Amino acid sequence: MAAKLPRNNASYACRFIQRLDARRSVNYDCKIVIKNREIEAERNILACASEYFDIRFSTPVGSKQSTESLDIPDLDFESVKACVDFIYGREVSVRYDQYYELMNAASMLLLGDLCYAVEEQMYNKLSSDNIYLFSCIAWRFERLKLLEKCLNFIKENPNAIKEKRILERIDKPLLETFFKSSLVESESAKVEIAEIWAHSDAELVEMMQHVNVEQIPNAFIQSKPHIFRDVNPSSDNHERETGGGIASSKIIIFDQNKHNIFVLSCPEDECVELSISTPVPVKHYSAVHVSGHIYVFGSDKSCFRYTDTKCGSPDSWHPLGDMNFAHGWRTPAVVVGQFIYVIGSYDQGFSNAVERYDHEGDRWRVLPKVQQTLKCAEVLECGGSVYSFGGKTNDEHVNSVSKLDLELEAWQPLEPMLEKKSYVAAAASLGAIFVAGGLLNRGHGRVNATLERYCLKTGSWSRLASMNSPRSWFRLFSTGSCLYAVGRMGGEEGGKGDNIEKYDIDNNAWTEIFSTENMCIEESVFVNSNFTF
Repeated sequence: MAAKLPRNNASYACRFIQRLDARRSVNYDCKIVIKNREIEAERNILACASEYFDIRFSTPVGSKQSTESLDIPDLDFESVKACVDFIYGREVSVRYDQYYELMNAASMLLLGDLCYAVEEQMYNKLSSDNIYLFSCIAWRFERLKLLEKCLNFIKENPNAIKEKRILERIDKPLLETFFKSSLVESESAKVEIAEIWAHSDAELVEMMQHVNVEQIPNAFIQSKPHIFRDVNPSSDNHERETGGGIASSKIIIFDQNKHNIFVLSCPEDECVELSISTPVPVKHYSAVHVSGHIYVFGSDKSCFRYTDTKCGSPDSWHPLGDMNFAHGWRTPAVVVGQFIYVIGSYDQGFSNAVERYDHEGDRWRVLPKVQQTLKCAEVLECGGSVYSFGGKTNDEHVNSVSKLDLELEAWQPLEPMLEKKSYVAAAASLGAIFVAGGLLNRGHGRVNATLERYCLKTGSWSRLASMNSPRSWFRLFSTGSCLYAVGRMGGEEGGKGDNIEKYDIDNNAWTEIFSTENMCIEESVFVNSNFTF
């Protein structure tokens, strides 16, 4: 009987990595170029250590080719060099002023082990001297363990957070996270913090959206009339709003016929045409709203941004850098915090490519491909997670429902929908997710008007009243107790993009609120009432 040799131990692996490192200046077959400076390495080693490099190399790893150059202009040279040294087993030293750039490079290059090592070092070195920097890094790069420690540090030092010198340096996403974390002792304290932090009335209004005015004493409201100018202190009405608050909201509608934009005010249900044209020359684009900005993504990888005019931006669309991949018609984009995730493809081919746009940093980053190949599925953010509903697999409609773990970058299957369908629309409200319309897997496909409700607590589905019009390739929005179905691509029962319906959740009833033969709704996006064109 053959005897098994003992496995190679850690010292052997260490010596092996050291020899690879010693020979990389001789055996290198690629150069990473950053602002005219070069880092020599081997493609095989880089590709095995990082999916980013595996995706970026133009030829298959292992093929014979002369030295390949890989341009990464957006990263710091020293940080990328430290990442490559880490891959080759070298010891990496980092100064206080290098943490951000190193974490940025490690995140973009998909080096999870290095991200973890940097986070652990910051976690152990957290103090009042670096709380601002480490908090920003934790938020920006989604290092939840470090962010939790930062928030606990702030909670244990309640006086520090109210000091103007600290508050003035905290960026908006971090302050929003702090407000949402329930670590602030009261809603009144949130108002005081927001008042110190805000540099303008517009910033104050934005932060006040995270304050529950109903829990603030009337005496405090009366003491700050410049903030609560639209609030009646004696009113018990739950719809009262903070100065410019969000008792109402808007749905921005992109008309394909006129190439103009319309605004539907909710709950007034009044639609007004604006003298602003749509930004994308190609059809079948998608749009999302993030912190005073509307982003539009074209099927040709193009990206455009419109900024709230209160922020001082000119009245126009601005082209941005293209996406890394073509995600087909109606690019499947979803907002989670300050990031826009683009996942798979909605139409025109199957894809499992994933990329993420950093709204604050204004740049794209390629992420590892998801395990589930998506096509014609609806993606939705709910509670900080991304959900996928329906779609197609090998051109067969499915009723599958999945939840994407953004940390593990893996899909978790959930209870399937009641029917197999694609091109559905979804919205979250009152502890549930509502899924409407879609194309059924019958014959060549039939557009339907059904509405299903998924209970987040029990994980079960139930059927509700159907819409008045069958719809696919449309949007569903929630304003709390109501849903809005905007646009429609109907089958034999209807036309395309010519009406809007409103669903009363309490009464389980649909009502058509807007209809026109002259409009063809290409896309729509939900914004709060403060957004100004």
